[in-house]
Amino acid sequence: MRLLTFALLSLLVGCSETTNEDAPAPAPATGTVRIANVTVDANEKEVIVHVRVENGTNAPVYTFIDSRKTLYKAETAVLDVVLAEEKWTNTGSSADCHYFQPRQKQLGALRAETIDVKLPGVLQQGTSTNPPATVELPIHKAKEVNVSLAWGEVPLEPDPGVTSKCRVEISENVVAKQKGIATGAWRSP
Repeated sequence: MRLLTFALLSLLVGCSETTNEDAPAPAPATGTVRIANVTVDANEKEVIVHVRVENGTNAPVYTFIDSRKTLYKAETAVLDVVLAEEKWTNTGSSADCHYFQPRQKQLGALRAETIDVKLPGVLQQGTSTNPPATVELPIHKAKEVNVSLAWGEVPLEPDPGVTSKCRVEISENVVAKQKGIATGAWRSP
């Protein structure tokens, strides 16, 4: 009888606690993908943005794990990290015909996982001055980090027939596969 009572209490209280990174996620009320939290480790050498993602859907989803765009506003110390494809607009430069396929990962149904986005502590940004110059942006001093994370039900990569085209067509193809964009933020205490 005591063994049965202990077994029932163990079930009710939940004696075991998992710390597995792939532990089932509490399903978000929306039944979608969401960023549960964002934390940051930063120094002059590198910035690591830890993005805890919860898949509250009943199917696996795909997310980018590489930043597609990183913007830093020095006057406000705000860093925007975009892990989503954005529709490319022709610029008339050679960049119109180059496409970088970011790494991505599959996140299982009703699972949670942390994505670590590694960035340099200081970004080098070109200017449009004449002559061109380079400006150093100390992103390790960010007081706020905003993250946008795309997700889709199929891999977020261009279809084989599109890969020979220019960036406009490729980006349109990948953007169409993104089912949603989850957002999250970290603010310095």
